[in-house]
Amino acid sequence: MSLLFIALFVWMAVSFKRSRALFYRVCATVVLLYVVLMTGYFGFDGDEDRLVAWENEEYENCLLDIYNGDEFSITPWGFLGAQARMLDAGFENIVRFVLDGGRLDKNVITKPILYLYPEEQTDTTVSIKDAGHIVSSYPAYGDGWQVSAAPDGTLTDKNGREYNYLFWEDDGIGFDADFSEGFCIKGSDTAAFLEEQLAYMRLTDKEACDFISFWLPQMEGNPYNVISFQFDNYEAYEGLQISPEPDSIQKVIMAWKPSDKFVTIKEQIAPGFERYGFTAVEWGGVKYE
Repeated sequence: MSLLFIALFVWMAVSFKRSRALFYRVCATVVLLYVVLMTGYFGFDGDEDRLVAWENEEYENCLLDIYNGDEFSITPWGFLGAQARMLDAGFENIVRFVLDGGRLDKNVITKPILYLYPEEQTDTTVSIKDAGHIVSSYPAYGDGWQVSAAPDGTLTDKNGREYNYLFWEDDGIGFDADFSEGFCIKGSDTAAFLEEQLAYMRLTDKEACDFISFWLPQMEGNPYNVISFQFDNYEAYEGLQISPEPDSIQKVIMAWKPSDKFVTIKEQIAPGFERYGFTAVEWGGVKYE
């Protein structure tokens, strides 16, 4: 497209050489047309490769490029056009552009960690349905985790290194937290609230300590925290697979956001959970601003 406009400029320079004023007017019109086409329709300014991808309706690839750090200059009219086309394409769950950079907001699903407690020493394989969402892991995820799990929760890899749990972070693209039910808790009351809720959801004192010591520094200084635990929607998003399959598995995923004032919200009642046989416990969370 850029070459086409250059050729057009050369043609105009030859055709309108006797009328400089007319040449300038036509040039201004062509430049304006170029800007409108490149930013208003496509939503991006420059970068031909991304524009080709956009024209070919490779919407998801464009989004991932933006998420991974590629910056685009997006004018307000270009932003609106791009957002509308993304919504039409069915990507409403991940269209979270910001006007000053064209990036996606990153609501990373932070520190999902997984404890495994078999009844006897068990070679265990753990995988995630869409591992492309993993942005960090320890031990390294690779093609999945293969560990030997002990009844006390100790995990040993093939090199003999021991771990207390499996850790990863997820980019959160495509996951929508449900805040229709939950709690609004004073920041100063957060520790006591989490102790009570995690005990109700049958986390051990050690697991609850790991959870609270990670999240509390981010929460206790806020006037209020709006908290909602995610269940079925997170289960559908994550696609965690454990082999052999545990007899019981609990997932405590906390979506939360700080608030300057009290927010009225329907109180959430978590589903019951009983630990028995080979037990797996996962916890993590997502902070929303």
